[in-house]
Amino acid sequence: MNTLNTKEDYQNLLLQLLEPLKEKFSPQGAGISLYGAGASYPENIIAMEAFARPLWGLVPFWAGGGRDEFWEKTYQKGLLAGTDPKNPEYWGKCEDYDQKLVEMAAIAFAILFAGEKIWEPLTEKEKKVITLYYYEDLTLKEISNVLGVSESRISQLHTRALQKMRGRMGNYMGILGDR
Repeated sequence: MNTLNTKEDYQNLLLQLLEPLKEKFSPQGAGISLYGAGASYPENIIAMEAFARPLWGLVPFWAGGGRDEFWEKTYQKGLLAGTDPKNPEYWGKCEDYDQKLVEMAAIAFAILFAGEKIWEPLTEKEKKVITLYYYEDLTLKEISNVLGVSESRISQLHTRALQKMRGRMGNYMGILGDR
């Protein structure tokens, strides 16, 4: 029996536990196919749940200095696909009582854990766009009306803010890189 004495032992155990998931990722990486799940919501939400839940182990792994190229690149790709409204694997907007809200907690954990690296560098306008889009659930058009600028400018600010956040998080924890 393997004993768990060091941080490296625990890190290796995490990677062993996650190994079977590697072959289950969707083509764009925004979901993991787990057939036979007992959940009673649509398959795409089950796939998003299966994508998000490993973050509860991976975020501390990365924050503690752990490195694994497969998981880093896979989550970079999956987070980009899942949050891109133009991608076929886009997770979609959250509605009241939406299971996606539960799964987004793991993603928020990653963002909050590295807040000084991914939130602080944003301009006030970029923070406002992110807040209105993700917290207030406004569309880019609605945000443009609130801020009094064009929808295309809001789209640019949104994209730039996400790129900064991805870049900062990647530098801090090795999970998100620049596009």
